Amino acid sequence: DGPKLWFYSASVIRALYHLIMGEPEQTLALLDAIPDYPRVMLGSWSVPRAAMIHAVAAASCHGRSDERERRRLERRIDRSAKLLRRWAVNCPENYGHLLALVLAEREALLGDHVQALTMFERARTQAESRRCFYAAALACERMAAHTLAREQTTLANGALQDAWALYRRWGARAKLQLLGQVHGLGEQRNMLVFESVADSSSMSFLDGDAPVDLDALTSSLAAIAEELEFDAVVRKALEAAMSNGGADRGALLLDGESGLGLVALGSSGRRVQVLAPPLELASAAALVPLALVEHMLATETMLIVDDARVDPRFAREAYVERTGVRSLLCMPLGKPQRRLGVLVLENRQRTACFSEQRLQLLTLVATQASGTIDNANLYRALRRSEVQWRSLVDGAPDLIALLDTNGELTFVNRPVAGWVVGRPPAIEPDTAEPWRNALEAALEHGRRGEVEVSVQRSGSGLRWFDAHIAPVDLEGEARRVMIIATEITERKLADARRLELEATLRQQQRLESIGTLA
Repeated sequence: DGPKLWFYSASVIRALYHLIMGEPEQTLALLDAIPDYPRVMLGSWSVPRAAMIHAVAAASCHGRSDERERRRLERRIDRSAKLLRRWAVNCPENYGHLLALVLAEREALLGDHVQALTMFERARTQAESRRCFYAAALACERMAAHTLAREQTTLANGALQDAWALYRRWGARAKLQLLGQVHGLGEQRNMLVFESVADSSSMSFLDGDAPVDLDALTSSLAAIAEELEFDAVVRKALEAAMSNGGADRGALLLDGESGLGLVALGSSGRRVQVLAPPLELASAAALVPLALVEHMLATETMLIVDDARVDPRFAREAYVERTGVRSLLCMPLGKPQRRLGVLVLENRQRTACFSEQRLQLLTLVATQASGTIDNANLYRALRRSEVQWRSLVDGAPDLIALLDTNGELTFVNRPVAGWVVGRPPAIEPDTAEPWRNALEAALEHGRRGEVEVSVQRSGSGLRWFDAHIAPVDLEGEARRVMIIATEITERKLADARRLELEATLRQQQRLESIGTLA
């Protein structure tokens, strides 16, 4: 499964590249070749992204396809919209803009161009607010394509200018050149500007004409995307950043309960070291250039230093003086409304190491790393919660079970005869009808209930339980039922003995009364 997942992840990344570069046919071919990607990449945030890419590519090819192919492409868009709805319902912050973009394409194909423009604008606004610049730029570019087709040149020009600006913010140098060639955009401003100290104005224009090594990039991104274990994700993310950024040393800092902390360190020729627990930022002065990190945190923008030894802001810092580091880069990870962490890269041998071409690669790596680290954090928290829940449940004196919508067991915390996962609980006939009624009330009407049930003991005899039945409703899932049952066998036996004793006493009293009368 590992190599297959890697291949699928790489295919999605290649598909996005071809879509952005105006080659939707290649995008369709790549994603049509892996139609089962929702199953193979189950749970990965690459799935909704692939669905959006697939739908936009289908819409881009729709106008120049024959009638049969158009129907197939329309079905593809509908399937993508259905998949994205499920993701957006659970997490609109991460996937709402992807759904809006697909719905915009569908409205355009249906002929409702006003609604399509509204949805394109919504997709662009939501994506930009989440710093998902490629999706925002795609929304603008697709809006321009539809308005140009309807000869609305003014609207199209505005959308194209917005797309150019968004691709510029994303660092997509090759795409900017393509837009300049096709639409004549940005001829006088097609060089990306980053903070530097190469000249007296502390700004430098970075050259980026070298082609992107797409194979190395996709391999790095796929290696990150296939992991869920936190340590492995952090290690591969830092390795990918160092290799694609041309750094000989790197550090990854992530936000935690006590603030920003150093979680990983790497250097050329050595395996990345993951620190557990993370080292507090104030204690990491010997390992990372704190002044650089603090400057980036204050400005909330990426910071690049061509030669730290002559930069007046950092030249006198103890770390720079001790290590002699030359090139430095400090990049924020995460989203504007929720910072995830900071990436620090160094090159101690070369000045101006972090060229524009390197920055394009690093931007993609940082985007992938941010999403995967976020998922790994959620996965780690989920595992901790599951361990805590299981410890609580396994140690509970009561019988705790979960039943699905068919009344079959999906979980039971202790062995009970006839209670097997995947089957309905075995209930003795004398108490089966009240049990069924209570279960039906919970599943169909969402009502809580309480019922006494008896089950067969492993050896002989019966075990009695006082079962509390409660519906469990989770958004987007079928209703389930939780059973918390307290064993009352001893009480039942005591009641039976008491009743038997009372009957014996009454019989004895009658006999004594008869003797007295005689």
